[in-house]
Amino acid sequence: MSVANRESASSPARPVRAGELITYKDRTRVMIERYRDDGDRVISDIEAGTERWSIAITRSTRTFEFTKGEHIVQRKVIPEGTVALENGHWAAYSVAATWFSTAQADTPIKVWLPRQDLTLDATIRVSQESDGRKLVILRFGGLEVQTSIAADGVVTHATVVAQRVEVRTSDAGAPPFTKRESPPAADSIDLDLDRGSFHLRGELWRPKDARARTPVVLFVAGSGPTDRDGNNATGLRTDLYRQLASALIERGVSSVRYDKRGVGGSGDPSLRMEPVLDDFASDIVAIVRWLRVRDDVERVYIAGHSEGALLALVAAQKTSIDGAVLLAGPGRTIATLLKEQVTRTEGAETAAKLERIYSALRAGDPPAEIPESLQALFRPTANAAWRSMLDVDPIVLARGFTKPLAIVQGAMDQQVTVDDAKRLKAAAPAATLLIIPNANHVLKVETSRDGDQASYHDPDKPIAPGVVDVIVALTKSVRR
Repeated sequence: MSVANRESASSPARPVRAGELITYKDRTRVMIERYRDDGDRVISDIEAGTERWSIAITRSTRTFEFTKGEHIVQRKVIPEGTVALENGHWAAYSVAATWFSTAQADTPIKVWLPRQDLTLDATIRVSQESDGRKLVILRFGGLEVQTSIAADGVVTHATVVAQRVEVRTSDAGAPPFTKRESPPAADSIDLDLDRGSFHLRGELWRPKDARARTPVVLFVAGSGPTDRDGNNATGLRTDLYRQLASALIERGVSSVRYDKRGVGGSGDPSLRMEPVLDDFASDIVAIVRWLRVRDDVERVYIAGHSEGALLALVAAQKTSIDGAVLLAGPGRTIATLLKEQVTRTEGAETAAKLERIYSALRAGDPPAEIPESLQALFRPTANAAWRSMLDVDPIVLARGFTKPLAIVQGAMDQQVTVDDAKRLKAAAPAATLLIIPNANHVLKVETSRDGDQASYHDPDKPIAPGVVDVIVALTKSVRR
C-alpha cells in the first residue's frame, strides 16, 4: 500500500488536484511522478527504472513521510524556514511556493535532502505573474532550479540547466532536441533515417576544405542510453565521440555520430522501445547504406566503443565496410565479462545470483530474483536485449573479419581488460593492437584503475595520445 492509500478517513474533503510529471535528462525520460494534492497534503508516487517510492508532505503540520513498499522509511517534521527536496519530487515546489509566498526577492532558507539527511544553505524567490502563475527560483549546492506553478498550484514545468534536466507534464511530450554546434572546420550534414516507429538521427561531419571524397568513420556508442557525443542520462559525461570526430576533421577524415534508439534526436525517449542486438546492428547497416550512395564518401569504417565494438563486428556480417576499430571492446561474451565485474565489485554470492538470472533469460523466462544492485541493469524491458547478446562471442566475430582491423585498449580500464584486447588480437593476427598504459574505458588519461575516475564526468579531459593516430591510419588501409 502506498502513502497515497493511507490518507485519514476523517480528513475534511477538499478539491484534489492530480497529475503526472516526467523528468527528462538530456531528453531521455528518467523518472515519473504521479501526485495528488488537496491543498494541504501532497502525496506522490515516484518511479525511476525499477525503483519505486512514495512521499507525502502535509503543509499544515510540516510533516514529511518517505515510504518504500509497505514501510515508512522516514518521518520528520520539517523545521521552519526549510523545504524538503527528494529526488523526483517536483510537487514539493508547490509546497515551497505556499510556505515562502512572500519571498519576492532572493530569501535565505535551508534545503533538507532526506535520503542523505543533509541540510544546505539556499535562497528562494517566488515571483507572482499577473495571471496567477508563480515562478519559483531555488538556488542551492551550486544549482539553480526554476519551477513554474499554475494559478491552481499545479507544477507545470521545471528546469535544472546545470544538470541538463527538464520536467514536463505527461501530456506535453518530450523536450525538443537541441543540436550542438559543430566545430568551425567542419561542415555538418544531418542524418535522418526513417526506421518505422522512430527516426534515427545524427550528423555527418566533413572537413570544410575537402575538395574530393573523404573516408568516413562511423562511431557506434557503448551500452545504455548513450548519445552521439558519448554522454548519457545516467551521469556519463565524456564527449568522447565528439572529441574524436573533431580531431578527425583536423586530419581530413569525415565521421558520423548518431543517437541510439530512443536517445537524443532518435525518437521520443518516452516510447517503450525494447530493441535487441539485431535492431542496433540494423541501424548501423542503414547508416552504412546511406553513406555508400553519397558522392562525397570514399570509404566507410566503423569505430565501435565498448559494447559498440561488439555491434560493429555483428553489423560487419550484414553489410560491406572497409575496416573497423574496436575501442575498449570486450574479448569475451557479455555474460562472462559482466560476471567477472560483479564478482569483483559485489562478491561471489551476487555473482551466483547473476548466473541464475542468465539461466532464466536463456530459457526465455523473466528472472525471479534480481539483487538490488543489479535491478537497474536487468529491468523487465531489457530482458529481450540481454537474451539477444549474452552469449555472442566477439572472438568468433573477429576471427571471421577479413578487412583492416585495429584494436585499442587502455590499461586503466575498469570494465574491459588488456587481456580482452590480446584475445581479439590472437583471433585476428593481422590487426593493429595499441595498448595505452594510462588510458581508461572512455580513452581518457587516468593514473589509477581503482576508485572513481574523474574523466567519466569531465568532457574537457582530452583523449589519450595515440587513439586518433590509430583511427587515421586505419582509414588509409584498403583491403579488397
